Amino acid sequence: MPSIAASSVLRAHLASTPVARGASWFVALAAFTLIAVSVGSYFYHRRQLDSIAAKHLRLVVAGSGQLQVGMPSVYNLQATTVTGVPWAAQVEWSLSTADGKRLVDRKEPTDDQGRLTMVVPADMDLPTRSDGQSQLTVTVGGGVNPPSVVLPLPIRPASYLTRLWLDRRSYRAGETIYYRSLTVSRYNLIAHRTLPMEFEILDPKLLPLPDSRIDGLTNQGVGNGSFRLSDSLPAGTYTLVARGLDNVFPEERLAFEVIGPATPHFPAKTITEEIPKRTGAPHVDFYPEGGNMAAGIENRVYFAARDAKGQPMEIRGNIVDSKGASVATVESSPGGLGIFTLMPDAAETYLLKIVSPAGINESPRIPPASSDQKITIATGRGVFASGAPLEFNVRAVKDRLPLVITARLRGMLVSQQMLVTSSQDQQGKANTVSIPLDDQVAGVIRLTVHDFTKSPPKVLAERLVYRQPRRLVIRVAEGKEPGDELALFVQNEKGRPVAAVLGLTVLDGGKDKTSRPNRSWPDLLHVLLLDGDLENPAALENFHLNLSDTDAAAATLDLELGCQRPRTVEKPSAANRTQMEKSGFSFAGRTGTGPAPWLRLDPEMPPSPFVLFDNLNELQARYEATLSEYRAKRTHVVNALIMLSFFGGLALALLVTMLALLRIVWGSRLWLPTVVATICCVVVTAVSNEPSRMKPVETATVGFAPCVPCFDAEHKEQNRWESAISESMPADSKLRNLADKLSKTGGDEEKLKSDRFIVRQYASPDIARSIAGEDGAKPLAWYPLVMAGTDGRVALPGLAPAAGRPVRLFIDAHGDGRIESCELLIK
Repeated sequence: MPSIAASSVLRAHLASTPVARGASWFVALAAFTLIAVSVGSYFYHRRQLDSIAAKHLRLVVAGSGQLQVGMPSVYNLQATTVTGVPWAAQVEWSLSTADGKRLVDRKEPTDDQGRLTMVVPADMDLPTRSDGQSQLTVTVGGGVNPPSVVLPLPIRPASYLTRLWLDRRSYRAGETIYYRSLTVSRYNLIAHRTLPMEFEILDPKLLPLPDSRIDGLTNQGVGNGSFRLSDSLPAGTYTLVARGLDNVFPEERLAFEVIGPATPHFPAKTITEEIPKRTGAPHVDFYPEGGNMAAGIENRVYFAARDAKGQPMEIRGNIVDSKGASVATVESSPGGLGIFTLMPDAAETYLLKIVSPAGINESPRIPPASSDQKITIATGRGVFASGAPLEFNVRAVKDRLPLVITARLRGMLVSQQMLVTSSQDQQGKANTVSIPLDDQVAGVIRLTVHDFTKSPPKVLAERLVYRQPRRLVIRVAEGKEPGDELALFVQNEKGRPVAAVLGLTVLDGGKDKTSRPNRSWPDLLHVLLLDGDLENPAALENFHLNLSDTDAAAATLDLELGCQRPRTVEKPSAANRTQMEKSGFSFAGRTGTGPAPWLRLDPEMPPSPFVLFDNLNELQARYEATLSEYRAKRTHVVNALIMLSFFGGLALALLVTMLALLRIVWGSRLWLPTVVATICCVVVTAVSNEPSRMKPVETATVGFAPCVPCFDAEHKEQNRWESAISESMPADSKLRNLADKLSKTGGDEEKLKSDRFIVRQYASPDIARSIAGEDGAKPLAWYPLVMAGTDGRVALPGLAPAAGRPVRLFIDAHGDGRIESCELLIK
């Protein structure tokens, strides 16, 4: 056997022969030619496939299934090729009514990602008749057959809501009741329309009190009145009712008490008693964010701890698994609320071991992870600043899920975002979502994540968040005012004066330093921003704290909203439910997936429908047919080159192998170009014979299941809702006459002055005598309607505090698209 040195000498000798050199040059030239042919064929087919894909454009449009007068409607559009490549194109979209009148006709380009947000403005002149219909037509330029869609959209009249206040909670027979109403747009809480309305008082049997009914026109959204209760009126629960015309707003009711004769007054006695930190076994409710726990990914879980009497209970502890190992720490706020993070295993059982207060042996069970749950939602601190987008994370058990996240405000769809969960290196990677909102959107918003794999879509998660409103700043004017006048200034957040409408309740500031016991009814922020979304808004103990813009207030409000059970998240499947019950988990009560007793869907209005159009299914069929046609019609020259490239690569590999076996020439200088050339030839041949292999459609794009509601059924549901509301609303010729006069005068203030509600107010310089009941004393003054001019100044005669007698003002204000509720102590 020759030595290594001898072999090296032999190779050098063979490489220097003319035959070896010729073979090397031939192999190099052949490899270069084959590679050039292969690469050229690849780019040729790539251009052909891109050209074919560009002729097949995908169009996805998602948005509200109806148009509502007085609020904008947002539609998200995404244009791509059938293979998922974003397509920048010119989009033509128009909105027209049933009679052919075009209300919007625009041409707008998509961005580099093929996205476009189409907004139907709020100030459109939409027909408000009951059969009002419109259609949205969208066409994307480009391609052989530009994709287009026509979406039929019912038109709904403007929606309003009304809230009521009384000057106090309870009255005696013979006293006068004073009341106030505020009617604003359900969407932006602006009182931009004069409306006819009526008030009426019902007895405990819900029969009208004689002569209690009055009619009139609102002024800057405010209606008001007074009514003297009969001296012989029996004690009981009475109801103030406010109604509008033609269901412009749902009937609003507010109950109050008429109590019996005055009782002897006894001095107040203070009883001091130590309140125990804990009474009995604790009860802990768990609320996985979004609804159900998902196995294998990070979950945020809110919780509420209460003692045996239902009082908040402060606890600390650890989440432990079945082996006793700690997987998370738990610590509640002083109010008994808290949050922890957990990545659960579907086969594992988790318990809460409470270490503080000491001596608690009970270990509440954590809701088990559901194998049916595909995603989790993490909103961080679910309180967003005014004007800020809603930004949060969505984690998915698997990737490539077609999701749509909707945002609803007081039942109205205000925005939505489409999302396909991205490919991820590790399970549970977060997908960041940002939903922009109109600056006027404020209050509790319901985020809902829908799975659009099938139609109808399935709700995967739901979460309540809060967006802070634009607020007014009210302060006492500096300097001494003439006489006994008190002056206030109203400004926006930038310190500029604004016109506003105020409602004021004035109490004696020396009786009680705490604000809430003195306030008869929740403030304006509470009734407008929370009512209709929470079953029991009073669960938020301190509205001034929770609705302010401080970090502590935001943290507290987030915990309160997190401890609300989603209403629409679907229950686990039967198999998964059985497995969860075997693990010892109970579905009864509030722990688990049962609904929380204080969360409800706002019954005042059915939720706005949602539509989604995606032409991917029909597009794929046409694309596959085009690919087959392209493959069948290729020229003989192209086919010959492809086959020559393929067999040439195989022949070159065989030739180099023969040369190596015959020891004519060998080495990396021959094998490297040969291997590269052969691979190129094989790959190009495979791609050329099956063009879709270059970028398969089934892995390049994810389709959304179309969602187009049955508008006939939706129209019947709307009529059913309107009929249900109007059952207790008798036809009233006075309201009809007011509406006709309002229409004919065009809102002329002088002509409508006599039809406005007469402002019923009072102001007493003396402190009223205390009465039995929750509210204590009668207010010193009640002003249901006070207007600040464009200079932001409002004067209140007779309210300058006397020496040693401070007064406390509770103010509810609205104007300039902003609202405010505040308390001022005047000394």
